[in-house]
Amino acid sequence: MEPLVRGKYPSIMRKLAKDRLPVFTKEEKKLGEGSLDFIGLNYYTSRYSKNISTYPKGTPVSASTDQHVNATAEKNGVLIGPKAAGSSYLYIYPKGLHKTLKFVKKHYGKNIAIYISENGMETSCL
Repeated sequence: MEPLVRGKYPSIMRKLAKDRLPVFTKEEKKLGEGSLDFIGLNYYTSRYSKNISTYPKGTPVSASTDQHVNATAEKNGVLIGPKAAGSSYLYIYPKGLHKTLKFVKKHYGKNIAIYISENGMETSCL
């Protein structure tokens, strides 16, 4: 969302993804910056995240490893929430949606409309 709000990627993304991110021209930055009419949010579950400062040599470079995060549904032996029926990876954690909405409002503007376009469980869980 940073390119659409601020016209550029965050410096940490540039540092981690390097030349795999596009470089915007001045015209492209101007077109993108502030161009959001609304935010469509898909929310299904949350995870606890812990920083991974380095990966073992030979770890393939990817969007997943760029994050430098170990995401898990468990912390100190306790799940983040009850497992959604029929799912192997979805956990019910309503606070996660609330925290996400607060983060978006804080970082991307109080006046931008946010539409929750997807929420709940996958169809195969029902």
